[in-house]
Amino acid sequence: MEWAPSVALATGTVPLRDSKAPVGSHLAVSSAAWQVFVKGVGREG
Repeated sequence: MEWAPSVALATGTVPLRDSKAPVGSHLAVSSAAWQVFVKGVGREG
């Protein structure tokens, strides 16, 4: 998975894509949703 921190800072939306299929579909989530996801992953190890 790849994300674009510069876009997230500028727009408040975090764009995501599959790094193994960069021309495939993309997903965008709010910065708040991204923060919840990252915190959750951190807790799970």
